[in-house]
Amino acid sequence: MAGGGVGTGQDYGGNLSMTHVVAVHALASALQRFGVSFAGAQAFAQGNMVASAADRRALASLFGDALSQLRSR
Repeated sequence: MAGGGVGTGQDYGGNLSMTHVVAVHALASALQRFGVSFAGAQAFAQGNMVASAADRRALASLFGDALSQLRSR
């Protein structure tokens, strides 16, 4: 459906934990800039399973790089 989800509130925030509110749209946009597909970024940002193996590899690489940077400090 074209335009599905626009203005429904799902792009404003979601709770992935008890203490942090996540801006789903902002997170999905950032993930897409790092090579995750639109569907994979949306699924991850909403706390759902990421179906694509390529998206899971991109996410693993992204978080692996982040952990490496944190360790080097």
